[in-house]
Amino acid sequence: MVGKKKNIETIDPFRLEEYRSQLALQHSLKLLEATYTKDSLTIPNGNTNKLWDDLNAKTHELLHEGKNPMADDRAKIVARNIEPNKSILDVGFGSACLEALLTEKKVDLVGIDFSDDSVKTAKGQYHQWSFEVVDIIKPWKSKLLDKKFDYIVSLEVLEHIPPYQIFQILNEFHKHLQKNGTLIVSVPLNEGLEQLVKEGINPNQHVRTYSPALIRAELEIAGFKTTKDYRLFAFSNMYWLKSFISNTLQKGRRKPNNIIIVAQKI
Repeated sequence: MVGKKKNIETIDPFRLEEYRSQLALQHSLKLLEATYTKDSLTIPNGNTNKLWDDLNAKTHELLHEGKNPMADDRAKIVARNIEPNKSILDVGFGSACLEALLTEKKVDLVGIDFSDDSVKTAKGQYHQWSFEVVDIIKPWKSKLLDKKFDYIVSLEVLEHIPPYQIFQILNEFHKHLQKNGTLIVSVPLNEGLEQLVKEGINPNQHVRTYSPALIRAELEIAGFKTTKDYRLFAFSNMYWLKSFISNTLQKGRRKPNNIIIVAQKI
């Protein structure tokens, strides 16, 4: 399929994502960017405000009960990568698990989310910061965003954005970051989404199937340079021990289930 731009609109969305990953590995960025057309076939998108009211509440409960160690680890890694006394925009903050870890860092934080309930809950918990309902695939008109930030964080968000809108979002990130500012994103990997969709299941309404090469390439196209990445594994028990083994003694034997990327605006 490489180079057959004229056939992009007819490619099955999962094969198209595989094609994008191939182009990313080859660093064929111009060909890759040309695949993000509005007419391309996409994975059905069931993301709604109500869905995220429910999912964010469920995530908060699981984290509180210690039942999602990978999500807990993800938030802790991101928090360690944020310096104190800086400004942060958290895009799609959801259950506000990162905010809970940043209270001692004296940061200036603005959070935006699609979910009315999540914004209401965060406002009640973190009075020192500002939160607002914003649909990020629409123009960003909030007065809270009339400035540039030292960090933008967007965890488990990009996989919910249809491909033809991804650079619209990444360009907003770039525009709202200070010179040499830092973007931190995470996306799921190797979740078996194609089989789930075939079975009529997509509980988290993901519309992308990312690879490490693909997310890094998209960020590069949008004007970011990756400086760090972290691969996480979805172990439900003995998480820390199994993750240590997977990242050291058995590195490469198991495919990761999540990636965090730290990137600098260039």
